[in-house]
Amino acid sequence: MSLSTLLKGYFGSGVNESDYVRIDGSTNSLQVIDYAHHEIHEGSSFVASKVFTAPVGGKVNIGMITPAGTTNLIHLTFSVICDAAYTVSFYEADDYEGGTLVTGYNRNREVGTPPADLDITHTDTDQGSGTGTELWTFAGGANKTVTTSGSDRHEFVLENEQSYLLEVTASQNDIVTIELNWYEHTDKH
Repeated sequence: MSLSTLLKGYFGSGVNESDYVRIDGSTNSLQVIDYAHHEIHEGSSFVASKVFTAPVGGKVNIGMITPAGTTNLIHLTFSVICDAAYTVSFYEADDYEGGTLVTGYNRNREVGTPPADLDITHTDTDQGSGTGTELWTFAGGANKTVTTSGSDRHEFVLENEQSYLLEVTASQNDIVTIELNWYEHTDKH
């Protein structure tokens, strides 16, 4: 009996909800996708982006608020690119608010439902008491991408009922693009 007939995977808890595990014919390696990719197939993965024109030495930002009273956890990665040198900072418990809505899109277009659990805005206004706790900062060169998403090991799992701010400070009057990628996941245990 071959190894492939011994391995069966279950994708549900009911009858006939199993299939054989696939093995590559050339390398005999198991054919798998990572969990973040799986979330795209499940309809729980989302993307949002915004292009800004930043003033010299000025700041542009994306604000995020996670929901209260949910079991979903937001697993976030982001990337930023600018034509000039720039600095990216990511804050938790910031005091920015009042921005313009940014629409997030479900990556599984067959599902098509809008993200329910992350409110995103741009050009939020500082309410005067600071930007919260700086979780991450990085300086990028001209035309270089600053990202947490080179690997999903670099994602942030956001706290529920919390505000976050992704802020970019540009050295020149230039174009800044911010992209957010996230999936909404409920712990299984």
